[in-house]
This record gives sequence, C-alpha cells and structure tokens, in this order.
Amino acid sequence: MISILSICFFFLYRPALKASIYIYIKKKKNQEKKEISLECNILSILNKCFIRQQRCCSFSTNQLIYLNRQVWLNRTPMKCHNKTFLLLAVKSSPASFERRQSVRETWGREGLYQSDRRVRLVFFLGKNPPDDPDVGALLSFEAKRFGDIVQWDFHESLLNLTLKMDLFLQWTVRNCPWVSFVFSGDDDVFVNTDALVGYLESLDAAKSSRLYVGQVLNTASPLRDPRSKYFIPQTFYSGPYPAYAGGGGFVVSGELMQSLSLVSKSFPLFPIDDVYMGLCMKALGIAPESHQGFQTFDIRKEDRENVCVHKYLLLIHQRTPRQIKKMWNGIHNPLLTC
Repeated sequence: MISILSICFFFLYRPALKASIYIYIKKKKNQEKKEISLECNILSILNKCFIRQQRCCSFSTNQLIYLNRQVWLNRTPMKCHNKTFLLLAVKSSPASFERRQSVRETWGREGLYQSDRRVRLVFFLGKNPPDDPDVGALLSFEAKRFGDIVQWDFHESLLNLTLKMDLFLQWTVRNCPWVSFVFSGDDDVFVNTDALVGYLESLDAAKSSRLYVGQVLNTASPLRDPRSKYFIPQTFYSGPYPAYAGGGGFVVSGELMQSLSLVSKSFPLFPIDDVYMGLCMKALGIAPESHQGFQTFDIRKEDRENVCVHKYLLLIHQRTPRQIKKMWNGIHNPLLTC
C-alpha cells in the first residue's frame, strides 16, 4: 500500500520524472536490446521495472541498476552496540584500499570524541566491473581484519552510486536505529572529526532532529550535453533540481533515517546520488542547510597547504591519502598555533 506521503510525492514530481528504460531480452546466443520510452508517472515506471525481472538499466547500456537485489558479499559486524553519536558512512570501491586505510588512520578513527561522543565507521562498496582485476579475496581479508566493510553484489559505477545510497539508508535503519547523526561522504575527503562532533553537539534539539547540512547547491539544473557523465535527458527529468547538499560529504539527523528509507522505496532511483537525496528530503519537507565548513568543491589553491585553514573547516573535497594523513597530523600537532 502506498502511503499518503508517497502519493503526495507522486503528484509533486509526476511532471518532472520520466525515463527511457533499456530492457535486455535474450534471443538465442545474442542479446537484443529494446528501448522502451516511458512517458508516464513514477508508479508506472516502478511497475515496468518489477515486471521486467525487477531490473532497470541506466542511461549507459552496460551499467545495470538492480532495484531489488541485496546480495551481500561482505557483511560487517554490528557497529552500533552502544549509543552511537555519529556514524561515518563512507562510499568506497573495492580497489581503493589505500583510501580506506588513510581514513581509518585519521578522521575515521573509531572511539570517543569530546570525552563521551562515540563515533563509528563503515565503508559501503559494490563490486568491481567485470573487466577489472578480481580483488575479492583481498577485500574479504580486509573485511575480517577491520570489521568495517559492507559490500553488495552490484557493479561499481557512477550511476550505481544512487543504488549504494539507497542500500546504505536501509542498512543504517536496520543496524544503527538509535544513531544521533549520520555522515555520508566519499573516501577521498578530509574531515575534521573533532570540529564536526563539536558542531553537532552545539545544535539544539529541534534543529538536530531535522538536520540535513553540507555545501548546498540551490540553483542546479540537469546537464543536457550527452558527453557529460552527469547527462540527464529532457525526457527523464524536466525543470531544475531541488536544493541539495553536495555528495562529497553531508550530515543527516539519525531521526530522519527511517523516514528517508521509506520515502526512497516510493520512487525510482535517480541516476545522481546527491540529487536523489535532495529529492527524498524535499518529499519529507526538509530543506538543506548550508554550512561554510563544508567545502565539497575544494578551497582556494593558496590555502590548500595551510594547516590553520583546515583546522577550522569541517570537510574538504578532495584529497589524496597522503594529503589526508599529512593534514590530520598537522591539525593535531600540539605545537600548532593559528
């Protein structure tokens, strides 16, 4: 049964969301591709997806998005046994071990911050595309060694980041239902965890219960150039995007996770993950809050080696593992004066 919220969302976005869905039909030894153009509302799109083996294809014909496939390759132990203040939910890919390790050794280090605020870390992964080397055995060893990897059976791709976002919402609701705040970000960002925890601690109850904060894009629109990796056809989505926080890193109230998980099941996966989150938030009536401490498009070139600039920011995108380690050590140097 569709909730009242879902019905409202259907009517709100019916003029905007459309899709060209590619269906693969096996015919003898070859695969015949049929393009079915759907100029219909969201519910019809969902019905088509489930009829066709619960499978929809993204714009690129070799990048499949599986809507209802949650096969686990690696499952991390329970991360939220105790009251968790902040869950660091980091998007990664199988081959990016160095990035993950730099996060573990710096801003993703688990423990108590500000004396009693517990921070936990989880990496969310798909699997390598078929043409990439198989690192499954190494990743399984890493998962057992660190206990912080959640991996699903879908191929890593730009357009499948939304699928990862959707599964992350569902995982968090099941495994960390009492978490106070959730950070969602990439594995190549620098986060000042102490400053972030301090900011979250300073919020009053009303604000902390409906928080969606980051670097906000207020006037973004779909890119219509087919050569762009963010290309969105006019037939799929018309009009500007709602305001949303940049996907490099943002924070959401833990109290919103259950509602987000429910809303995300009510309409198709949008191919750009941070826009998808903005759509979900708008359906809940939550507006993103802009914070100058989130710099998802980097800072001035002349400030990128300045430790003091990093000390007073919350997030900067993007940095190499070596740069992350160097800057983390720098802002925690007891001799630092700013």
